[in-house]
Amino acid sequence: MMDMIEEYGTVVAIDAESAQAWIRTSAKQGCGHCQSQGACGTGQLTQFLAGRSKALVVHNSQNAQVGDTVRLGIADNALLYSAIRVYLLPLLGLLLGAALYTALANPPNDAHSLLSAMLGLLAGMGLGRYWQTRQNQQAYQVLMLSVESN
Repeated sequence: MMDMIEEYGTVVAIDAESAQAWIRTSAKQGCGHCQSQGACGTGQLTQFLAGRSKALVVHNSQNAQVGDTVRLGIADNALLYSAIRVYLLPLLGLLLGAALYTALANPPNDAHSLLSAMLGLLAGMGLGRYWQTRQNQQAYQVLMLSVESN
């Protein structure tokens, strides 16, 4: 059994024909474990996002009804691979582009180094996009795990 990142949400609409449910989740509050929440980046971000809700469409595999609280899940490795694709590959491309130009140029020019870094960034983004098209998209779907209450 794979590990899942779980969240609770409320069913706000159902499309019986396509067996889909619209689920609304809301941003979590900060950890609340310390007195420095005013200076904590996580606490400030949470205050900024507090009250904002997110809506997503999932397959209604549990036959939930409008108003039900449901438990949603996504595979934790899907979240990890998405973060690598979105953040790490472009960053590595940026750094490798600048480093490659600097190593090969004689003498190196700052403007050309910046340009090669941007080209590396775009190459990293393109590689991430290519990786995304080659992946099984089902592995990245949010699943309805259970209906918790009516």
